[in-house]
Amino acid sequence: MTYSIALLAIALALTALAWIGRRRRGWAVVLANVAAVFAALGLVEIHLDSQKDPGDGTRLEGSITKGFTHPDDVLGYAPAANARVTARKLYGDKVLYDVTYTTDAHGLRVSAPALPDVHSCVLFFGDSITFGEGVEDADTYAHVVSALAADRYRTYNFGYSGYGPHQMLAALQSGRVARIVNCTPKYIYYLCIPDHAVRITGIYPWDRHGPRFVLASDGSVVQRGHFDDDDPHGGVGAWIEHVLSGSRIWQRLFVQPHGPEPGDVPLLAGIVAQAARVAQERFPGSVFEVILWDGADERGQAIEAALAARGIRVRRMTSLVPDFYTHSGDYLLSTHDRHPNARFHHLMGEGIAREVMADEPPHSD
Repeated sequence: MTYSIALLAIALALTALAWIGRRRRGWAVVLANVAAVFAALGLVEIHLDSQKDPGDGTRLEGSITKGFTHPDDVLGYAPAANARVTARKLYGDKVLYDVTYTTDAHGLRVSAPALPDVHSCVLFFGDSITFGEGVEDADTYAHVVSALAADRYRTYNFGYSGYGPHQMLAALQSGRVARIVNCTPKYIYYLCIPDHAVRITGIYPWDRHGPRFVLASDGSVVQRGHFDDDDPHGGVGAWIEHVLSGSRIWQRLFVQPHGPEPGDVPLLAGIVAQAARVAQERFPGSVFEVILWDGADERGQAIEAALAARGIRVRRMTSLVPDFYTHSGDYLLSTHDRHPNARFHHLMGEGIAREVMADEPPHSD
């Protein structure tokens, strides 16, 4: 309603000016007409705002809405450090989740503490699933691993909502991971969903400053700054677009609907392969594995083939949660938020913990 209120307020102000200057009839008529236009726009904004799209209606409440995410020049953005925030998501009056997120001094979602004499660790990379969006601290699969393997391993959760493999590679190449971990990484897991092939192209608004990688002629990848470095819509134009982006009228007129975005599977495979190489250079002897969100998605199948061609160890998510697709309702928060629930995280964490505790490299599918 912010835009409708602003438009109606402008209309009221112009009407007042027209009344004050009514003796100068020409100016008064102009101001009155402009006021009528703003009033009409305000009413249209109210009408469009009341026309919700099908499935719309979720909203997020809690202290997470008050600056939990901040800009980061390496990753594009990152969660705040030493934070404890509440997150309550609703669909109408129905509570989808009501949880607390806690981060450590490095801005990572907390894991269970390891025993004091433990020097080996397990690293996790990924997006909102790895971060544990919608579940409590103790219910993320990284935390489950840390709780079960506390006598053998520390764990570090580098995942965050909206991330892709480009954030993982940037964190590894920049030395950030090596500076954070106070241990010898032995296992490194990256949870990949098909949409990551889209995220690496930089089209999503939440990742405008994310690290941009391109394929080199030899198949390796090189960083070319950030997605927004050559933004043709920068400056005043970008500011105006940002200010108006929430207006229903602006969305109807200038934001075109589109279907599924094309991804870049070869680039994704290159980014992941380079992350695996950097991890091996920085942490000799470590095992790098991709847990792939598999299913009927053709992009997922293409990603699996591309990673296998690069020699990357791939494990399908359904090897850890076999009945995910036959009983998906048992593993999701809601039909209105399809992030995995605590049950899913515990099955994932228990399966990974069995592997690392057995001190054997994970098996490929």
